[in-house]
Amino acid sequence: MTAGTYLGQPPDRIRATLRLLQHFRAFLASTCTEMRDPYDHQWREAAQRLTKGQAQRKLTWLVHIAINRKAGWADDGSTVSDKERHLRQLAYRLNTPRLIVREDELGEWRAWIMARLPERITTREQE
Repeated sequence: MTAGTYLGQPPDRIRATLRLLQHFRAFLASTCTEMRDPYDHQWREAAQRLTKGQAQRKLTWLVHIAINRKAGWADDGSTVSDKERHLRQLAYRLNTPRLIVREDELGEWRAWIMARLPERITTREQE
């Protein structure tokens, strides 16, 4: 592991995140209809239950957190510059199917994104 990867997280925390991803995926692949929310720290009987739809949303959120950590971005967003925040917003929009991303929205990232994902950008001529 290189310096700065995963925001300097110790290997134990990275392995715990991987186990949590596997746990969610196993539930979604199973025939079970509910699971205990692993983020709810109440006693087992009182813990919140998740449906498959809720678990899918939490898994998506967890994957985004893992990707952000790998990219070196903080989870909370409080230490993120305006430039990084704009890139995050663009990344979300670019990765959402059927969402139109216009060239005018790219700002300072225009050349970089147009070189890598030109098929995802709607130009003025295409409108």
